[in-house]
Amino acid sequence: MKKKPSISDGIMLGACFCPDVRLFFFIRERWIKPGDGVWGENGTRPRHLLFFIQNGYGSVRTHAGQFDLKAGDIICLFPQKQLYWRADEKEPWNYLTLELIGNDVEKTLADLGFTRENPVLTPANPEKCVSTIEEYSAWLYAERKNPLMLQSILFRILAYMEDLHRLKEHVWAVDLVQAYIRLHYDQPITVAGLAEMCALSRSYLSRLFRQKTGRTIQEELISCRIHAAKRLLLESDYELEKIALLAGFRTVSAFYKSFRKNVGCSPYQYRSSRR
Repeated sequence: MKKKPSISDGIMLGACFCPDVRLFFFIRERWIKPGDGVWGENGTRPRHLLFFIQNGYGSVRTHAGQFDLKAGDIICLFPQKQLYWRADEKEPWNYLTLELIGNDVEKTLADLGFTRENPVLTPANPEKCVSTIEEYSAWLYAERKNPLMLQSILFRILAYMEDLHRLKEHVWAVDLVQAYIRLHYDQPITVAGLAEMCALSRSYLSRLFRQKTGRTIQEELISCRIHAAKRLLLESDYELEKIALLAGFRTVSAFYKSFRKNVGCSPYQYRSSRR
């Protein structure tokens, strides 16, 4: 019996695959006093800082101008001599700060969309960003005595920021999908077809849409069709078969089931109770 040859699967990553970015320092700033901050040479920082605003408001001023920040915003402060940041007088911010070192810090941050002229990333879904960063913040604190784990968490945060950056670049696709559904809800619509229209993958478009709107593309489509059906039920004397067809449902049973699930009553009950 011949011995089977051994097979090795893998890829050569190379030295550039993992950037030289390390966590030098982190702090969770809480209970900041109204109007508290730093300015001038007191704000000098020799390394890159990432501020994740978790609630409240504040402002940062650099050579590029003033940036007013709110919960969910992320700002990169580049090394410079003069920095200014200040908590809001009425609703002072809380934030997580990461200080980074390494040969690839500036390039990595540039890949995430941060530049000295435009250092702010505003996510498509600020509330989701706040909750996610809060989880990472608690995780960092829990593992504060474990250097390897801290570095692992840092790369998870950077990967999450990369995802936010990509999603922000393609937010236009969500608007396009919503507009298309509003105009063509009465026609057959598939996620695959919408993804092809936007030149994006099906899974990416689905994730992008949910991240921005809080619901799936299918839920958006059903909502639009139910809205159209409600209007037809009240403004016409059409039979359910015709209303189902005009609203984009393939069958009366599918229409009936979807209507009851989303409205809480049957189409007949909806019509009779409002006439």
